[in-house]
Amino acid sequence: LGDVYKRQAQPNQLATTADDHTIRVWSLDTMVQLYEFTLSGYQCRCLAFVPAPPPIGASGGRGGGGGGGGRGGTHLVCGFDSGHVRVLDVASTALVKELKESEDPVACVACLPDGSRFFSLDTDGVLCTFASGGVLASAAAAAGVVEGGGYRFVQKTTVFARPGPHAHVRQPEDMSLSVSANSRVIACACTDSPKVRFNQPPVLCVCVCVCVCVCVCCLLY
Repeated sequence: LGDVYKRQAQPNQLATTADDHTIRVWSLDTMVQLYEFTLSGYQCRCLAFVPAPPPIGASGGRGGGGGGGGRGGTHLVCGFDSGHVRVLDVASTALVKELKESEDPVACVACLPDGSRFFSLDTDGVLCTFASGGVLASAAAAAGVVEGGGYRFVQKTTVFARPGPHAHVRQPEDMSLSVSANSRVIACACTDSPKVRFNQPPVLCVCVCVCVCVCVCCLLY
């Protein structure tokens, strides 16, 4: 195991990404490695667990009862230096979906608790929103289009201005991103951007400078 860049925990499991180009999932009960992903030539910088969308046609929806049928296991959303966001299936260690909306390294990823949306923040200050779920997968199937896990890009929003030509080059560790427990607020932080910025719905972004610039994005339903 190389130097660990990021780690993300969920009940009973811990995921890590390191500079040896591996992504590993560990058991917090037994403290042993359960799964390993190796993507040669691709450096993962951040990751987050997300509930897998239910299979097309499954009943019960996300997290619901429905006879326990509807849940598709666990996926890992991973951000890479190349600007790609890749969704990996934990149990099979397979690539589910590859998305490319950023030209700069993806510094952070975060997911809503129900897995219906996830977000990436790159070092250029661009926040991307992605959607997933059985509804999307079913709609795609009805249209004759089969997409991995029903994941798709929704929109991108610039929340931090691009650094000037002589400014400090942002590194992934300069950025942070988190989602509130009620799924209505996203907090983005960058160490070098004091600018206040407002965006129109469906996502309203408010940037406030304290020691770092904190961007609060209120998701409007």
